[in-house]
Amino acid sequence: MLWRIITSDKENPSRIDITESTALLLQILQAVAFVLSVAGYTIHGLAACG
Repeated sequence: MLWRIITSDKENPSRIDITESTALLLQILQAVAFVLSVAGYTIHGLAACG
């Protein structure tokens, strides 16, 4: 993905860079949300067991 940003950057800096960054940001947010939900379930499960 970084390679795509670098190569596209030469052709059309603003538009492609913004869309790539937005897509990357959404992926990061989804990953964070997933990790938090898994951690939440784990903590909840441990609290229920303990």
